[in-house]
Amino acid sequence: MNDLKIERDIRILITGATGFVGSHLLETYLSLTPKPHIFATKRWRSDMSNVAHIEKEITWLPCDLTDPSCTNFVIQETQPDIIHHLAAMSYVKYSFDMPADAIFNNLISSVNLLEAVRSISPSSTVLLTGSSEEYGVVAENELPISETNPTRPASPYGISKLAQTQLGWIYAKGYGLDVILTRAFNHSGPRRSLSFILPKIILQGIEIQQGKRNSFELGNLDAYRDFTHVKDICRAYIMLALKGNSGEVYNICSGTAYSIKEIIDKVKKLLDIDVGIKTMKSNFRPLDVPFLLGDNTKIKKEIGWKPKFTLDDILRDIYNWLRGM
Repeated sequence: MNDLKIERDIRILITGATGFVGSHLLETYLSLTPKPHIFATKRWRSDMSNVAHIEKEITWLPCDLTDPSCTNFVIQETQPDIIHHLAAMSYVKYSFDMPADAIFNNLISSVNLLEAVRSISPSSTVLLTGSSEEYGVVAENELPISETNPTRPASPYGISKLAQTQLGWIYAKGYGLDVILTRAFNHSGPRRSLSFILPKIILQGIEIQQGKRNSFELGNLDAYRDFTHVKDICRAYIMLALKGNSGEVYNICSGTAYSIKEIIDKVKKLLDIDVGIKTMKSNFRPLDVPFLLGDNTKIKKEIGWKPKFTLDDILRDIYNWLRGM
């Protein structure tokens, strides 16, 4: 972590801290010296299992960010130097089932947070976590995808994240806030929900090892995705919060894409299994994005970040986590 240096007594606020990335971001900050004062929001129904091992080291504030009064209270109480806004409905497939919820929750929470910062703590740095899903349908001749690529989101989730990015740009350029905009490509690691593709594939592989199933059952095997380890994502978020330029969008990605079929082959090798694959139409999205391959030139050049972990590292870490559950 020698590329992460923070000042003493810095105050960090993380929304959505009980989730997958949030729990790893908390761990990353807690590993730093000096250790910052960390505040985090949670809802009354939040599952705390991801953060149970570090819960007592964090100052928790109950808050539903779709409530502007509650959001104002949190900013007033914490007066944060840095805010990581992770709270969101983040599963693309669910957004097709609940499009209004995805757009309302992801956009209104961002509006409320930015308004609270503008009126109460305008010197705070806000890092908005966007998504490669904002790019949506990309032609092969546009690969790898840079930050200047056209955005054509192909899901309600992608639309909500693009709207959040555009909103953040307005608050940076129109109101003068320090708002850093990110587009993280696919990322995974321990504690990732089993609804997501890598844990799903590896869990099926474990069940094959155990004789509980005799094949993989998945959706579109020809989709290409660019995966980054969650630890690298968290390092990028902190480095961008410290050194990123306000109003600028930064891709966070490995710069290498694999098809789902290639990932399954890697899992077969890791688990030493050899079985077939069944394509399940029920696992397809109504509209899928065939290629997501990112260009990380900008973040490398401006911030000095680069990934330290490979896809094989991600798969191994998820496997070890699932085996230990």
